[in-house]
Amino acid sequence: KVNLQLGGTKLTDAGGESLALGLKGESLQDIEVWLSSSAITDSTAVALGDAVCCCKQLTRVTLNLLNTQITDEGGQSLAGRCSKVKDADIQWSKKTGKVEVQTPVEPIAVAQRQETAPEAQRPAQQRGNEQQTVNPEQVQLQLNPMKSIHPGHWGITGKQLAELADKVVAKFSGVNDNPNVYDVVEQVIKPECMSRHVSYAILLNPKGKKCNTFVSHAWFESFLSFVEDIRNYYKDFQTRVFWICFAANPQTWPREQLQMLLGFTALQSPFAVALQQCESFLVVRNTTRNMYTRLWCVTELALVRAYTAKAVHVIGKMPPLAVERGSDVGLNATCSSPEDIALLQQTIAAAGVDVNKLVAEVIRARSGSVLARGSTAGCSCVSQ
Repeated sequence: KVNLQLGGTKLTDAGGESLALGLKGESLQDIEVWLSSSAITDSTAVALGDAVCCCKQLTRVTLNLLNTQITDEGGQSLAGRCSKVKDADIQWSKKTGKVEVQTPVEPIAVAQRQETAPEAQRPAQQRGNEQQTVNPEQVQLQLNPMKSIHPGHWGITGKQLAELADKVVAKFSGVNDNPNVYDVVEQVIKPECMSRHVSYAILLNPKGKKCNTFVSHAWFESFLSFVEDIRNYYKDFQTRVFWICFAANPQTWPREQLQMLLGFTALQSPFAVALQQCESFLVVRNTTRNMYTRLWCVTELALVRAYTAKAVHVIGKMPPLAVERGSDVGLNATCSSPEDIALLQQTIAAAGVDVNKLVAEVIRARSGSVLARGSTAGCSCVSQ
């Protein structure tokens, strides 16, 4: 099996042909190629299509060309070649001219086989001429707008965040006066998003909304305090558009589908893509627990310092006994998915920044401070 995650890539003829050459494997049975929001030439499209046709044992191909900059001729050529495979899942939308422009999903072919164990044990020749069944929920995920809307547009406005806070107050009144983000996701966000299979941000903004502020935070915080801290910091809170993980990412997807969307490296993830696009980076600390015991928070801090010139805005208070260095802080932090720990640690190491030093500076900073890139590897602190 080959899985290529190339969303947001600009492929030259030489790069595309080299990639196509690598796909020509006699033993390949399953190929997934994600080129959403990418730019590819007709020559590359033909080369990729020819490569797929050369895989004699190929039984399944998944091709995602949503929002891809490609001519009609190139797209039809590539999709046409891939659709010859018995089990083809092809998603394609016509050339938009600009990657940011969102266009309707126009699937050329969707065929998803769902067999029970007895069916799977029957000889292939007895099943060959029978009509393949389609799982509606699986198809809905395949055609989901989350796959065609740029991650930098998975935004929620301050007004919408405040309205969510009002829902939370009503939901938990008399039961839990101080719910954390985990509580809100389970009891408010998931129930509202379940039927549409989209994130809360896309549920509210079906065409997406371009984010200008990336928010780094931890889920064990008080949700209402989190919203209030942000509201008090920005004068334009109502209209500002935030990228916040619990609202931006789809919380109801199965893990395997979510993994496909989030990418197989931290630099491919929607977190990294949105972080680079947003104009501002905001850290919202909390008094419940040191947020830098969470490895995703540490990774976000490393990425913003290594790959952008953005200042780090710091609000909220840390727990009274929060330590700057420890057995579970900074590079020693963990996350809920054991599979992600090594991946995130490698990402931090590749960033080439002293992340423990950055963590210590954020922990020490006064609420309302701005940590700007200094003249050396460190940061300078400026009160706002």
